This record gives sequence, structure tokens and C-alpha cells, in this order.
Amino acid sequence: MSEKKKKAVILLSGGLDSTTAAAIALDKGFGLVGLSFDYGQRNDIELVAAKKVAQSMGITEHYIVPLDFWKVFGGSSLVDKAIPVLKDRTEEEMVAKIPSTYVPGRGFIFLSIAVALAESLDIKTIITGYCGVDAAGYPDSSKSFINTFQELLSIGAVRGDRSIPWEIYTPLIKMQKSEVIQTGVSLGVDYSQTVTCYEAMERDGNVIACGRCDSCLLRKKGFEDVKISDPTLYYQVI
Repeated sequence: MSEKKKKAVILLSGGLDSTTAAAIALDKGFGLVGLSFDYGQRNDIELVAAKKVAQSMGITEHYIVPLDFWKVFGGSSLVDKAIPVLKDRTEEEMVAKIPSTYVPGRGFIFLSIAVALAESLDIKTIITGYCGVDAAGYPDSSKSFINTFQELLSIGAVRGDRSIPWEIYTPLIKMQKSEVIQTGVSLGVDYSQTVTCYEAMERDGNVIACGRCDSCLLRKKGFEDVKISDPTLYYQVI
């Protein structure tokens, strides 16, 4: 009889990072439960990508949770189309300033819901695709934030066997995008299924990325650094 797989809840955005994290987790033998969020994001086409990624990786249990309160709160160009998405920034600018695409409270809320799902399923591991290069602009995805949040779980998340400690597994937290891509390629990830752009749109059956937002620029540079062709279609090449 085969050994029972250790289960984990994984945050799936449909992007490059979370897809790579899923591939790493599967390679390590985890049984995955996918969790995605429909929070009014302007790039909601990422949810289509998240479904494709889950299906292609055999993640049959995949929850998509609606969160529409950010439409009321605003405060981010990801949920308020009146606020422009920053374009053509250098890596130095990305590090120096929190971007308009930062969503207030998102990291706290996503992880809290992941904990609620995990507790309901008697799971003690949560996996994220948080990448080290993104932490400057999104401090709620940094290693220090994750470590502090994990400490809270031993106090406030008590369902199940308390002798088993909580773990928030962040396999990409020390990686650059090039390393993420190299790892994913070595594990057979199909990056053509992923959507990374903040303003991606569908045109003639294809997903087209802007090529100029922070997310696109970091993705493109990652592929260039490892000399691998980026399967993403960008506006300027259509």
C-alpha cells in the first residue's frame, strides 16, 4: 500500500510563481488543495489560468472564493480601474516605492482564508508562490511577514492535532525570477498556461499581456536571463 500523501492548501493565482510552487510541492509528494480568489481584480483572466493550471496538474479539489469588498474599499489599481497601473518602471523604482497594484490587507486576508480552509480539512500546511524579488513592493509576501503570521497560527488556529505544527511553505522566497523559471522548466511546467500581467486581456482566443507593467517586466527579464523563450503573447507583438 502506498504511503498517504501529506496534504497542503496552495494559493493559486494562475501566475508564474504560484504555478512553479505547485510543481515543486507535487514533486515533493504533497497532495494539493487549490485556493484562488475572485476579488474584483482587473486581471480576472488569471482565474481562468488558475483553473487550467489546477486541471493540468491534477489538482482536482480547487476552491475559488469571491471577495468583493475591495470594490468598496478601493485603494489599489488592481481593483479600481480609475487608478492607473504603473508602467515601464526600472527594477530600482520597483524596489523604492510600493506600487499602485498593492492591495491593502490582501496578504493577511488570503492567508487567513487559507488557514480557515486548511483547518476545515484537517490540513496543517499552506503553500504560497511568494517570490523573494517581489517582497520590496509587497511586504505582505516577505519572509518576515510569513514567519510572524505562522507564529500566530499556533495560538489562534487550534483545530486538529496540536502536536503537528503549522507550516507556511514558501519554496520561492529566496529566488529570483530566473531561478523560479529554471526550476519550473526542470519540473515540466507549461508556462503558456500562466497569466502574470496586471492588465492581461483576451483577444481572438489568445491571452495578451501588456509587456510594460512590473509583473510583465520581471517575467520577461527572468526568461531572458535564462535564455528561454517566454511563451507569453505581448501587445506589441500582435
